[in-house]
Order: sequence, then C-alpha cells, then structure tokens
Amino acid sequence: RSELASLRKKPVKAVRAGQVRRLHRKMADTPAAANRTLTALSAAFSFARAEGLIEANPCEHVQRFEEKGRRRALTRDELERLGDELHRTEATNPRIVLLVRLLALTGVRRSEVVGHVHRVRGGDALRWGDVDLDRGLVTLRDSKTGPQVRVIGQAAADLLQVARSEGAEDDDYVIPGAKEDQ
Repeated sequence: RSELASLRKKPVKAVRAGQVRRLHRKMADTPAAANRTLTALSAAFSFARAEGLIEANPCEHVQRFEEKGRRRALTRDELERLGDELHRTEATNPRIVLLVRLLALTGVRRSEVVGHVHRVRGGDALRWGDVDLDRGLVTLRDSKTGPQVRVIGQAAADLLQVARSEGAEDDDYVIPGAKEDQ
C-alpha cells in the first residue's frame, strides 16, 4: 500500500509507464502482490482510456513477475477440524457445507460450481442437468479452459444424490443461492 502512495495524488494523465514500472519493481519481494497491484492499476487505467481520459494505459508494457505456483494439501489435523466445523455448520448453512464438501471431493474450482462472482449468476453455475449420477460425470459449463466433462468419485456422487431434493429440475442450481432466483 505504501508503494501506491507515490501515485495516489497524481492526476491520471500524469502517470507514466516508468512510474508504474518502478512501483512494480519495489514490490519484487512479493511477486504475486506486485502482479495483482499491476492488474488493478491496469484495469483502472483501461477504464480511464475507455472514457477518453488518457490515450494509453501506462501499465500495458510493464513485465509481470514470474509466480511460482504452490501445491498444498490439508494436513490430517486440518481435515479433522474442517470436518468438525462442517458438521457444526450443517444445520444452519447446508448450502455452504454442500459446496465445501463437493469442492473437497472433486477438486473443481468454486467458480465452476457456483459461477463467477463478477457476473450475474446464471449461465456458468452448475445445474442438476449438468450432473450424471449414473455415469459419475459432471459437465462444467465454464471451467478455466472452457467447457469440460469431469469424472467424479463415488463419494461425490453419493453426496450429490443425497443433496438432490425431490422434484429438483435440470435447470435448478446444485448449490442454490440464498435468494430464490439464484
């Protein structure tokens, strides 16, 4: 945040690529945070450009840092605590518990099940018509790499079988929102 202070008081037209590049380099010890900052700035400057406030986005040619992906699994203790918490929460928030269990059993992304939070919920959320319990398959409408069919294990299929209410239609969401139309 303190790195952003250098740009905070400048008019949008006065910000130059070199200043953004220096800001990004100052954050080199936290490459992911530096890249997220650059992404946020770039979005703001893209908006300013679309509104005719500036002619070019000063973030456009700033080279992002390489990020090293992390792979991490929950420890046995963490899994036990998660299970205990899910059990305690099930009566008060069954939708969230179903979501967490489904994510844990399948490895799919949250956005592949509930849709993308930046869009109005709809086209990309998992619906019962996307679930084939007999064959152990789910069709993801909008995964990171496009539509996909994924195999699910028996535990996930059993979870979904129990979760599907009587009379659930193919267009109904697997994880319904808090409001009726979500």
